[in-house]
Amino acid sequence: MWRFKPIEKPTIWGGGNIAAYKAGAKGWPAADAPLCRHIGESLELSSMAGCMSVVDGGPDSGLTLAELIGLHGTRIMGKSLYARFGNNFPIMVKLLDASDDLSVQVHPDDCMAAKRKLPHGKNEMWYIVGAAPGARLCAGFTRELSPEDYMGLVKEDRITEALDYTPVHEGDAYYIPAGTVHALGRGCLAVEIQQTSDVTYRIFDFNRQDAQGNMRELHTHLAMEALCFGTKGEGRINYSDQPGMITELLATPAFSVNRLRITSPYKRDYSATDYFKIIVLAQGAAALSDGSGSIDAAQGTVCLVGADSPWLSVEPAGECVLIETYVDPGLLLNKENNIL
Repeated sequence: MWRFKPIEKPTIWGGGNIAAYKAGAKGWPAADAPLCRHIGESLELSSMAGCMSVVDGGPDSGLTLAELIGLHGTRIMGKSLYARFGNNFPIMVKLLDASDDLSVQVHPDDCMAAKRKLPHGKNEMWYIVGAAPGARLCAGFTRELSPEDYMGLVKEDRITEALDYTPVHEGDAYYIPAGTVHALGRGCLAVEIQQTSDVTYRIFDFNRQDAQGNMRELHTHLAMEALCFGTKGEGRINYSDQPGMITELLATPAFSVNRLRITSPYKRDYSATDYFKIIVLAQGAAALSDGSGSIDAAQGTVCLVGADSPWLSVEPAGECVLIETYVDPGLLLNKENNIL
């Protein structure tokens, strides 16, 4: 089991809530949130060039994620995923602090990415770990638009009139497939799981200026190519909370996600699988062990469990919530064989 050094990125919309969340704070805004940090993103597990995660602790400390996979290969990835991706880890995990509204944006799918010689499209998911009263986000349009409708609304700075906004609460989960217009609103603290890609096409940014007084770049025509204009507000994942049981949130070729809320010792059996798992301690604290090592995990900890680990043991300190994500080789194979 490995954990990594976070990569903090200042943004125009960020704040100090990620640090407070990792320190165990609850509520929004966190009373002890550092002021004026403007950290919008904390990359907890990433293999993107220029933002490559580095192992924090243990015998592999100091290795980049790519070097770690190069050293251990199928031990981490599993045979099928290593054959498909090699040392290129296919998904990444971030923490997002939307202390202000994020831009209205869209991401390309795998087909558009291939056309433009990009390694991946960008499907993503948000799991909300903190929300201010009145916090909201949008995922999709309120109605089907034509490209002409879209261009007219963008030119008139009225695109937000067509966005499907929904209230947000702690524990909510949203799937944002590529092509879906979306925006995380002010007052949201989220775990983001996504394909390894940094390609974002901004549609509207509330006419904000950067520190130098420049308007942020928009990508109106690229966004129009990427957008699914018929996508309405369909992103919310409805699930029932089942203490002590695995709750499936999402199963797609890009990644699958489960949720587990526990209050007593728990052992997760991985003996029938041959692929990595990423564990996010979304709430509470716990001791995690997979037989190869143990981690005392605080709220916000993200760790990587190798494909060769047959189990994960969780010793919670009170109630805790874990988010488990992975790439299922069976779903990926079906997609590539056009079965899905």
